[in-house]
Amino acid sequence: MSDLTVSLVQLNIHWMEPEKNFSRIEAHLKEAKHSDLIVLPEMFNTGFCIKEPQMAETENGAAVQFMKQISAQYNAGVCASVMIKDGDKIVNRFILVEGDEILFRYDKIHLFALSSEDQHFTPGNKIGTFDYKGFKIKPIICYDLRFPYVSYNRENYDVLLVVANWPNMRINHWEALLEARAIENQAFIVAVNRVGVDPFGVHYPGHSQALSASGKSMLHFTGDTVKSVVLHKSDLEEVRKSIPFLKDQVNLN
Repeated sequence: MSDLTVSLVQLNIHWMEPEKNFSRIEAHLKEAKHSDLIVLPEMFNTGFCIKEPQMAETENGAAVQFMKQISAQYNAGVCASVMIKDGDKIVNRFILVEGDEILFRYDKIHLFALSSEDQHFTPGNKIGTFDYKGFKIKPIICYDLRFPYVSYNRENYDVLLVVANWPNMRINHWEALLEARAIENQAFIVAVNRVGVDPFGVHYPGHSQALSASGKSMLHFTGDTVKSVVLHKSDLEEVRKSIPFLKDQVNLN
């Protein structure tokens, strides 16, 4: 059985100042243990500045180039979401890079209407998984977490990966939903949130975490920092063998 070491970068994002965010991430990673996968928050380079289309970049822009740079430097996969300009549309895109290559993309399906994300972004229309170092991983972005049908474990995935800008006022929802997703899908959870306060006074408390396939906490932290966790495939298989709930799923569609 294989193991996967994941570093969760919980960042106090500087609003619309990508270079400052890049520098802060570089400082964090110098303190991190060697990882197979480095996870950054949703819109890590800009903050959730959805009403500022000028901050959108193409996949050849500075944010993805930075991700490729640190991937090569640390010999690890790097993933996050970025505001991407794709033709005539703007999307909130999850991107996984390794070295100089983009291995996977996912455009956020559920746009956060409460903050008018739906008025400025184009939603994605499909969700999938990627295989990385022996683990099948399904990524979702922030608001997607509220909709359990996108996380249904039809693909026998191993890890549900969440990148977010989730505010303090609803952090109890974050905690409850993450635990539920772990239990109902019998999968590891790796969830990375930001910290700090944005220009509108919204407070983000972090609470980045990892959960076992039985919903038990493996890692939970606050503050502008980075923490690592090792996911053991054998632990996942033990949970699924001892309580084989997934095989009893019924497709009602």
